[in-house]
Formats: sequence, C-alpha cells, structure tokens
Amino acid sequence: MTKKDLIEIVAQKAKLSKKAAKQAIETFLNETMKALASGETVKLSGFGTLKPKCLRPRLLKPSVQKNPKKLPPDACLAIFLALRSKKW
Repeated sequence: MTKKDLIEIVAQKAKLSKKAAKQAIETFLNETMKALASGETVKLSGFGTLKPKCLRPRLLKPSVQKNPKKLPPDACLAIFLALRSKKW
C-alpha cells in the first residue's frame, strides 16, 4: 500500500475530499516523524509502537565498494513493534 492508496481509502471511508484526506495523512506522518526525531516513542493503540533507535558509529563494509564508509554518529532508525493480536 502506498501513501496515495491510503489517501484514497481515507477520503472514501471518511467521506472527505482527497485534498483533506491528504492533509490529514501528511500531518499525521509529519507529527510522527517529529516525535521520533526528538526521541519519543509513538504508541498507536490497536496497531503497534514506533521506537527511535540510534546506531553507534561504525564502519560500513559494502560488498560492492572497496572503501568502507563511516556511519554518521547521529544515524537513527524507527523500529516498529507490531501489536500481537489474534484478530489478524
């Protein structure tokens, strides 16, 4: 599912215009990214949890290139922990 698909589904089910649905989805995603960037955990009830995880600086050894690259000290990921539910 792409963001475009999600916008169309939200517009249809919530009886919104595509412009309003797009604004709602983008606002949700932007606020989620801001929270993760500031180190907050984002808990989505009934869905799962997004946690920020910063990686330690180290050398990356790609198999294609001969010169290893150094991972920047501020490299962070968002880790998703899915809710364990029998409904799926």
